[in-house]
Amino acid sequence: MIDQSRHPRTGLRGALPTWLTIPALPRTGRGRKLIAELEAGIWAYLDESGIHDDATICVIAGFVGSVREWSRFNQFWGSDATEPGFHAKEFFKRAPSGECLSSTYADWDARRAALFLDRLLWSIENVRITAIGAAVDVAAFRGYSEDERRALTGAIRVGGKWRLTGAPSRPYYVPFQWSILKVASLVQRSDWKAHFVFDQQKAFSGYALEMYRHITNDPENCDVTPQLGGAAFQSRFDAPPLQAADLVAHAWYQLLVKGRQGITKEMERAADVFTKKGDALSFFSKDVMDKLLDKIALAPGREFRV
Repeated sequence: MIDQSRHPRTGLRGALPTWLTIPALPRTGRGRKLIAELEAGIWAYLDESGIHDDATICVIAGFVGSVREWSRFNQFWGSDATEPGFHAKEFFKRAPSGECLSSTYADWDARRAALFLDRLLWSIENVRITAIGAAVDVAAFRGYSEDERRALTGAIRVGGKWRLTGAPSRPYYVPFQWSILKVASLVQRSDWKAHFVFDQQKAFSGYALEMYRHITNDPENCDVTPQLGGAAFQSRFDAPPLQAADLVAHAWYQLLVKGRQGITKEMERAADVFTKKGDALSFFSKDVMDKLLDKIALAPGREFRV
């Protein structure tokens, strides 16, 4: 019988993950304190799909787990994280025969690609992490007025002046806000915090981090703000758990746009691993956004808040 705590290929067990640079920290004084802070919490790794101009759906999805579980994932996934690493958009470019077409996976036939995906799915399935994700109907979002779209993307206006402008052309920030509050709600100990790592995205990271700071300081979120830790945008090579997030974000985008009949069996397996690890994807339809807007004061001098 296979020991399910070990990777079937490397046989490695988890230790503290190298991508947190913990092993390089001194184990005394400030180093020990920082290690304790990093270990005392949960870490969410999230990626997006559907941010291109003609997208009809925008998805943010990924997984949440402890340092210990992410360390085990990192050990299981091993050298595959960097050689060549997983990037769903490139990986799923296939010839009718199943051969990979991207230069990242040059000369990979269908069998080699299937084994590679199997290893990533195995690494996800054999650690205790929770799947979270949300999607927004882009067409419905664009149908609202500019002020309404600002409100849905976190705008704050007080005394006629903007404290946070919102992003009326970027529906990405609707599921982004949801993901922050959802992950914070998963923290089950008062001495733990939720930390966030999002896939590197220069076009969105600036306002996202500004919004995150406002969320952490907002009195209306006082029930969850004590649980909010740090947030950062990183490369999937520097933070390998983002590759797991990339897989499920891409698979769910394709599933929502094309339906089960329109996606490959590989993508269907990727979407299903998300369901096994958590609830169904939350969806911001027009009805849902209408209800959110009913709760947001749009009059000048009042805060916009989802």
